[in-house]
Amino acid sequence: MISDHTGNVRYYSVQSEDLGKPTICLEVLTNSDGSEALRDETGKEIGRLEDKICFSEQDLNEWTNFAQIPGGFSEYAAQIPSPEFWPIAVLVDLEIYPEFRKRGHGRAALRQFLRGARTKGAKVALLRVGWYDDNPAGERAWRIAWYAREGFRELENKTPRVLIPFMYRLL
Repeated sequence: MISDHTGNVRYYSVQSEDLGKPTICLEVLTNSDGSEALRDETGKEIGRLEDKICFSEQDLNEWTNFAQIPGGFSEYAAQIPSPEFWPIAVLVDLEIYPEFRKRGHGRAALRQFLRGARTKGAKVALLRVGWYDDNPAGERAWRIAWYAREGFRELENKTPRVLIPFMYRLL
């Protein structure tokens, strides 16, 4: 739920689904590059978020580089079980810094991204699964499973040289 909105600062209060866990509060500040700094209830920066709403394949290519993949976005669009998927909300980047992980901040930020995308009229949420670890296969598998628990589905990769998986969720 958006509990306040003043200029470039948004405050989110997200109730945990686990009754034993406290409510998570995030403050989101827009940086000069368009990304958003995530801050916890104490004001400490805990990560970053960047998202875009795309109204066409051309918009989408600016953020995902589907044009570089043989078949482009159409190879992936055919796998999305919806006759209408524009506009698409793209989660360009969601990073919670390592020392702040495992506290629900990533889940809270992802859920707020989804709520915001619905508010803006998006039909589909799309993301590329990235990783920042010395164990790419393990990290990639962990992140795919994490997004799947939030309702995302992996799109089949028909291009063997593309190692970064895409996932989507109908909104």
